[in-house]
Amino acid sequence: MIRYCLLLTLLMVRCGGLCAQEQEVEKDSLSLKGELLKPNSLPVSPANSKKKELLFDPDYPNDLNFLYLTYSSPSGKVSYKPYLLSAAFISYGIMAHLNSPIRTLDKEMHEEISEYFKGHFMIEDFTQFVPALAVYGLELTGLKPRHSFRDRTFIILASHLFMGLTVESTKQLTGIERPNGRNFKSFPSGHTATAFTGAHILCREYKDVSRWAAAGGYIVAGFSGAMRMRNKKHWMSDVVAGAGYGILSVELSYLLLPVFQRLCGDYGESGNSLVIVPSISPGQYGTTVAYTFKL
Repeated sequence: MIRYCLLLTLLMVRCGGLCAQEQEVEKDSLSLKGELLKPNSLPVSPANSKKKELLFDPDYPNDLNFLYLTYSSPSGKVSYKPYLLSAAFISYGIMAHLNSPIRTLDKEMHEEISEYFKGHFMIEDFTQFVPALAVYGLELTGLKPRHSFRDRTFIILASHLFMGLTVESTKQLTGIERPNGRNFKSFPSGHTATAFTGAHILCREYKDVSRWAAAGGYIVAGFSGAMRMRNKKHWMSDVVAGAGYGILSVELSYLLLPVFQRLCGDYGESGNSLVIVPSISPGQYGTTVAYTFKL
């Protein structure tokens, strides 16, 4: 039991360490006297100068990560770590249902959980949403997120849309039976995917101002996944794959963020604006959408 818990813990800690670590900026050969390359000194030709103006976020001059693919780093390299990590998690989950030794690990974990834990404690029904709520709540404590309220809302909505579609379609296609035998929608874990979606957004937004906030989201997400196994709702491979689906959904949403900013106006400079107002009343609910554009 201990070795399996350690394995799961190492996977979760590796995920948290990816974003909690300090973001390093490489030195470029074009920088003078060993100074770090500044955004304004990036080599920009007339052909792509307008593209840089649209994609580069002036409020975060050192934000040279994989979100802005053209200017991901002074050396021109693009970081694929989050994609490789999510691909590894999802691949492990798939292989667990195709490879007998890995499948045996799932079954042994389930047997030990069944031996030591009785009954159900469904706290993960609530903890899965804690990281996403913290994306807004931490701002009230004085921590400054990387993006505006509007952009964060887009990222959260888009990420959960991607996550929901991929997780539900995978459940329907694979038809893996749950450990408790109640249905055939075990793979992957939707609760874990939801938790890691919020945790990865929390990391992306607050990692530069608080490593503890970034790592805390992954701890809560890992706890949610562990509880799904404890309550015999999922195999360990389902939980690991769910984490991968959540992380990948967030990365895809951040790639779409510049497109959303150009469409709706980036910080009010283009004259375009998008307003979304949800409405809830007894017996009905809806959303009002207003888009203003400049001709």
